[in-house]
Amino acid sequence: MKLAFKIFLLCGILLAILFSFEIQDAPPDNFKYEVFENGSGYGYDILINKKIVIKQQYIPGLSSKQQFCSAEDAEKVARLVNTKLNYGSSPSVTSEEISDLGIHIKCNP
Repeated sequence: MKLAFKIFLLCGILLAILFSFEIQDAPPDNFKYEVFENGSGYGYDILINKKIVIKQQYIPGLSSKQQFCSAEDAEKVARLVNTKLNYGSSPSVTSEEISDLGIHIKCNP
């Protein structure tokens, strides 16, 4: 009986430890994003407490000002920036990340 109690107690402690690590690894969800239509293209806002802290009208990481061709492309980059901010990283986006996300640079007419 004592052995069964010790095993039960040990399993409970191990589960508590594993659960605490899982919670610590989860990113906070302080930042949110919204995609918006921007003339003939799209952009996104990054918000905290419903206040815009980043307004991105153009695809970041490019040398020229190019709007997002689709709401889906804007959302992909907004999600990346949002995740970076929630993990405490810089929100900057490189041209390599834009390419890796499959963002369309040239919009079809």
